[in-house]
Amino acid sequence: MRMCDREGIAVIDEAPAVGLQGHNMVRETLVKHMEVISELITRDKNHPSVLMWSLANEPDSESPAAATYFKHLATHARALDPARPITFATFKSSEKDQVASIVDVLMINRYHAWYTNTGQIDIIEPIMERDMLAWRRAFRKPIMVSEYGADAVAGLHSDPPYSFTEDFQCSYIAQYFPVFDRLKAQRFFVGEQVWTFSDFMTNHGVTRVQGNKKGLFTRQRQPKMAAHTLRTRYLALAKATRRFPNSLSEMKPSAAWPISDDSAAEVVAQSQQPQQQQRRVPVALAHTEETITAAEAAAALLAGAAIADGDTLLPDESGMGPTHVWQS
Repeated sequence: MRMCDREGIAVIDEAPAVGLQGHNMVRETLVKHMEVISELITRDKNHPSVLMWSLANEPDSESPAAATYFKHLATHARALDPARPITFATFKSSEKDQVASIVDVLMINRYHAWYTNTGQIDIIEPIMERDMLAWRRAFRKPIMVSEYGADAVAGLHSDPPYSFTEDFQCSYIAQYFPVFDRLKAQRFFVGEQVWTFSDFMTNHGVTRVQGNKKGLFTRQRQPKMAAHTLRTRYLALAKATRRFPNSLSEMKPSAAWPISDDSAAEVVAQSQQPQQQQRRVPVALAHTEETITAAEAAAALLAGAAIADGDTLLPDESGMGPTHVWQS
């Protein structure tokens, strides 16, 4: 986690609750699940790399028991950290999902043309677009795709591309990119995450070839062709995205970012309150002479403020660096 903080790697911190079924959504499981979430948030809440908390991965969110079960989890998570969004990863349909209305951000796992209609990658674009738009109409929340991908055995090739070859894996994931771009332009699609970084071992199964081979890298961390495909994709996204300053010396150009007079007035009013009662609001600090903590600087930057080169950064009391900044 400290490496993620240093390198600017965004983290969605998820409780280890995978494939939770309806018949397991009972009080005993809920108590344990809440304990795990408490441990997770307490451990990681001071890491600025953590964007949001994920309650579970691919639970049976169509179960009648799911709504009550996840309402308790969501309430508990928000009480522990009211600032960060909460989410969960679903593989269900927008028409029947009982949990999507409870969380702040929707994470969708999809494998069109892999587990169903295998190999028919031409169906990915139209089906995926209709699918994501249906979720948006139903819940009006930010959406990201948290899993998509296909297995590939390293070194296996064919022309034309065939399932389980490196060539097919490249063609498969590339079919999702135009859909992601069109959805992003509509300003509700907020992220894409391929499954997965590297191959890993699983139980025996007819859908597995010595484990899950959806990795961009092998178990020995050697890149497959898809790693280069995704690298090209991410470099293009990086060039098309506004880059945030990495240091105080780079922050001054951000003075052009808009900030309202109301916000400036608010910080004056806040500064006149006793320090122990003051709620920290990220505002423009470029024209002040006050000293600020690293956390306050990070908050101000994210809010579009400018930090003057002469501002002094103080270490956070926690010693963890920039942290959960919205409330003192």
